[in-house]
Amino acid sequence: MEHNTYGDGKFQHLKFSDAGQEISVGVIEPGEFHFTPDQEETVTCLTGEITVNDTTINPGEKVIIPKNEPFTISAATPSSYMCFYR
Repeated sequence: MEHNTYGDGKFQHLKFSDAGQEISVGVIEPGEFHFTPDQEETVTCLTGEITVNDTTINPGEKVIIPKNEPFTISAATPSSYMCFYR
């Protein structure tokens, strides 16, 4: 299990592997964060509301982020997510 922290602790996640599938679960405090993934990421909102680039997702909704495509993820209120990597 791997714990990652970004943005002075406002964006944190735990990354783990289950049957060879890399997964992370995380929390986002209000703010905006910039990343460039080295794998495709499927992000599902668990609580709150998360915006990835111009797409806002609510609990149960997901967005796919292509490999090597820079993106901005933000939240206006504390929110949580699950991410599957490919």
